[in-house]
Amino acid sequence: MDINIPDKIYKLFVLLGIIIIGYSEIQLSDKIGNWEKDFNKITTERNLFELEKISADFEFEKTESSVDYYSDFVEKSNEQKIKNIYIDSLLILRTKLLFLKKENAINSKKAEQFSSKFTILKEDLSRINESSKAQHNIGIILFSLGILMWMIDETKVSQILLKQNEKLYPWCQSCGKKFSSIIKYGTNKDSSNNYAFCKNCYIKGKFSNPNITKDEFLENIKNEIISKSWWSKIILMDRFRTLERWNDNKY
Repeated sequence: MDINIPDKIYKLFVLLGIIIIGYSEIQLSDKIGNWEKDFNKITTERNLFELEKISADFEFEKTESSVDYYSDFVEKSNEQKIKNIYIDSLLILRTKLLFLKKENAINSKKAEQFSSKFTILKEDLSRINESSKAQHNIGIILFSLGILMWMIDETKVSQILLKQNEKLYPWCQSCGKKFSSIIKYGTNKDSSNNYAFCKNCYIKGKFSNPNITKDEFLENIKNEIISKSWWSKIILMDRFRTLERWNDNKY
């Protein structure tokens, strides 16, 4: 698989910006998904705990009320036999009440733990959003900077890229290859750039292959593009036939 590496720094900025923005969105989605799982799990646990706590509180209130009732009865009763029966029951209830008090203390700590967990979850969500926002902003900055530099560069190229017959040439008017950081401009006799031909075709005011004919050029080019798709061949051959070097012997 061919990988095209950006030949300009601004193109690299644009590419990095897109990658970082996309990565930040994917990472945010994954982290939010995991966060929601943790939130739902803790929420379920808390809801179950709340139900158990309601039941425990009710049992505590009922037992406490029974202890008060039996205590009052034992205090007021004059019959010792009945007192003894109620005292035994009262001891059992008081033992149960102590156990329920301990359980309530444990439940209070659990409630605090759930509160802490939700606080931590809230902080985690804030950190996730801030981290994603920072990454997203970096991507936006790189992308915007790349686009701005690209526009400036295109403007400069449009201003200097002329300049044969007041035309702008995106590709060499001899071989048809597109100008880039690899395919550079040829040179005139005074060593200035020639914006119509590439350095492989035109050096110091002369063609590197001055005797080649249009038919020979087209025949050579057919062999070079033989591996291209049929559609690419049509487009390229159409481009090659309109190159100015081969147009009515202009050069």
